[in-house]
Amino acid sequence: MADLIWDDSNVEESSRWASAKRTCTAVFTILNLLVSIATISIGAIFVNDCPRQHMIPIYLIVTGCCIFIRTFRCVVGLCIASIYDNPNEVTPQKLPRKALDVFLVVFPLSWLLSGSIWVFSTHKDYQDSDPSQDSFCASALFKYAFRYTLAAYIGMILTVVLYIPGYTIYLCCWEIQRLRRVEMRLEREEDV
Repeated sequence: MADLIWDDSNVEESSRWASAKRTCTAVFTILNLLVSIATISIGAIFVNDCPRQHMIPIYLIVTGCCIFIRTFRCVVGLCIASIYDNPNEVTPQKLPRKALDVFLVVFPLSWLLSGSIWVFSTHKDYQDSDPSQDSFCASALFKYAFRYTLAAYIGMILTVVLYIPGYTIYLCCWEIQRLRRVEMRLEREEDV
């Protein structure tokens, strides 16, 4: 009569999957925190060391803060979600948090575009040898901002390229599993 088929292999597989998800979440959380701290630190250390484009250190500081806040928000969200029975249900109390989530996605993307303009427009047009000139930009600051911006775009492209086929495969596997459960249930009902 039960709609679900329970066997030890499904429970064990589910447990391994949950453990892998927790491990990946922990690794990406730590990486996000390290990147945000490094980005804020480099921007703050060199805040007055790029007269060629004074917005580059500010770009790094704001970007690092956004990454840190978003990571902290995700960790808090995971802790809260583990308390409730149905964490995906949107209640009126959750609407401000959802609005914050949207802001923490849209603002960093628009800030990345602005930062790209500041960084890439300065790419061939700065020098790092004479701090007294207006064309000066500290080498460590500019190289970090340039590489960070490139890494952000590469990360976004990889996310899209890997997410779409990955999610499609996941949906196909989920549907196959669902059809198998329905087929097994129908076979059991025929036997009765």
